Amino acid sequence: MIQGGAISWLEGARQAPSAHNTQPWRFRELEDGRIAVSWQPERALPASDPTRRDLYLSLGTAIESAVLGAATAHITLTFGTGPSNVEDLPANVEHEQIVGYLQPVQAEVSEEDLLLARSLHTRHTARVPHLPQPVPASTLKGMQEEAQQRGSMLYVLTERHAIRKLAKLARQATAEQFADPAIQEELWHWLRLDPHDPAYRRDGLNAECMNLQGFSLAVARFAMSPVRMRWLSHVGLHHLLALETEWTVRHSTSLCLLTTPSLARQDVIQAGRTLLRLWLMADQAGLTTHPVSALIDSQSTVVPTLAVFGTQGAMPAAIFRLGATQPVARSHRLPREELVLEASRASEQEIGRDAQSKEKSG
Repeated sequence: MIQGGAISWLEGARQAPSAHNTQPWRFRELEDGRIAVSWQPERALPASDPTRRDLYLSLGTAIESAVLGAATAHITLTFGTGPSNVEDLPANVEHEQIVGYLQPVQAEVSEEDLLLARSLHTRHTARVPHLPQPVPASTLKGMQEEAQQRGSMLYVLTERHAIRKLAKLARQATAEQFADPAIQEELWHWLRLDPHDPAYRRDGLNAECMNLQGFSLAVARFAMSPVRMRWLSHVGLHHLLALETEWTVRHSTSLCLLTTPSLARQDVIQAGRTLLRLWLMADQAGLTTHPVSALIDSQSTVVPTLAVFGTQGAMPAAIFRLGATQPVARSHRLPREELVLEASRASEQEIGRDAQSKEKSG
């Protein structure tokens, strides 16, 4: 399916969102017609995502994006975790990195999928304050119904007092992450604050997609390097940097919590597929989304966060802001050919060397 120009599914997968825009997914077409879905360890986030929840969510979004991309070419793909043929796998892929298989089937493409697929290239994250306009009740209801139909639950908060509570918790969680040397090293590895960085228009979090410019960009360039952040944390100034997170969350129209039946790998992947559909629905309603993962990544804030939502005991998969924003830049994506395992290794190694040089200079 990869050959012969039938690349609609691959172009769809390429548009998927991921934590820090790491784009960890990789694909391999097998002789039996299936497409193995795997991930690259160097694009995981072991410090900030030790349970791999964000990784599996990202893989889920890529899987659903591939399914929707294929739909535009009137190809129906299904995803499953059937038996693997180890002999078919590349030598550089461990068995645990294979999370499942996409497979074409004889079935009609649904109109719903075709409609959602239109937003694959326009959906984006907006890390800016929301405009003062409510999210339509019909949009929220549709998103909640979609989540429930796919095995998850979507909880939405629009009350100002609840959003203020979450904003304070978001500042606390962000400050804790800034104070963690391993997490800060990891974040710096994926920050793209210099347009001359070879990876600036490939992956990671660049200044444009984070809406950093002028004074805010200068502060980020000065403060976010691990060496300076360690000093700032030592004297307690990292709390000031976290104030921006509180301010952004406070200026949210709504905050949404997506839960999953369990945190088992396949359940989280399924939640990622659902999350992608919800974000596409938001795009169709003229809205943007912005994950606030720190709230459920931090052990000190996850329980209070669930309490604000009134969902104590639930299994949180994702939390995100939802509202209308001014136009913002979209994150860059890797070329299609690098998502296919056989074609990706040389360029991945080259980018890895560039990143190491950047860290040494920072």
